[in-house]
Amino acid sequence: MPIHSCRFASGRQRGSSAVEFTLAAIPILLAGLGAIELGRWFFVKQAISLALLEAARAGIVDHARPASIEAAFEHALLPLFPSPSAHGARQHMQQAFERRQAATGAPPWQIKVIAPQATAFLDFASPGLKVAGADGLAAIDNNYQAEQHLRHQQQGWASGLGPLSGATIFEANELALHLSYMHEPLVPGMGALLRLLSPGSTGHARQALAGGYLPLRQTLRLAMQSHPVAWPHSGAKVLGASEPAFEAGPPPGTTLACRGIWCERARPVSSGPHMPAMPGSGTLPPASGPPSTTPPAAEHPVDMPPGAQPPPPDSPGLPPADDVACGTVLCCVTG
Repeated sequence: MPIHSCRFASGRQRGSSAVEFTLAAIPILLAGLGAIELGRWFFVKQAISLALLEAARAGIVDHARPASIEAAFEHALLPLFPSPSAHGARQHMQQAFERRQAATGAPPWQIKVIAPQATAFLDFASPGLKVAGADGLAAIDNNYQAEQHLRHQQQGWASGLGPLSGATIFEANELALHLSYMHEPLVPGMGALLRLLSPGSTGHARQALAGGYLPLRQTLRLAMQSHPVAWPHSGAKVLGASEPAFEAGPPPGTTLACRGIWCERARPVSSGPHMPAMPGSGTLPPASGPPSTTPPAAEHPVDMPPGAQPPPPDSPGLPPADDVACGTVLCCVTG
């Protein structure tokens, strides 16, 4: 009798181990897939950073020509689309870009030339400067910048700043590019999650999220090695400084908003220190500003560099838009 009861009890528990394993395996599997996706985000972020560097290098030696920037950027993206031949990699890249454009109605990537600005050409254009293929276009002289800066100061320009651009001849001879790239998630279901975030974004980022793609953004600034030219930007991939940006930036003096699925858990933006402006939006703030209104620190303060501000207490902080973590974390300060 005891033998029959044991067999009956063991029969009722058959399959319980499989149920327990399933309940334990689901969160482990999701965590593993999330780690794979996060690692791929970092890899693609690094790849497009190098591609943006190649595009900027092509631009600084070719008068910031949009065609050179576009060709160099797409050529540097080929390692993201492996193939036995370069022609096959380019074909795979074009097919992927066509899918993304069909799904979002926007170009798969956009580069905005945020410097030199259109007003810089009004201040510093050299009428007698000749550039091949740029007849009738404004150009800024890249030679003898120190002498030009001194001449502008003698003309009465305070600190050599242009009256329209608010920049010096040195800043007018810098190429600054801002990239927005659509990244296709690898893990199934991630695209549906990204679509839920589209209402909180604008511009190119909103179109990318609405199509289930993650917008990765990067900003880069290099010194020009040739005369900058005010080229007409007729394409949709490389935009000029006078054309609308991907996202409308906040007015000067306003606080930057946090966007992301973890932003409700982050601190209010108004409680933190003022974030620096994006490159191309004006001159950099001076190192020493007005007296800080932060309450006194602990009894043994830590030595900090001149001009640096301590972070607010008990605050997780948010990375700025051009930080290396932006595009891989889900809560960034954008501007």
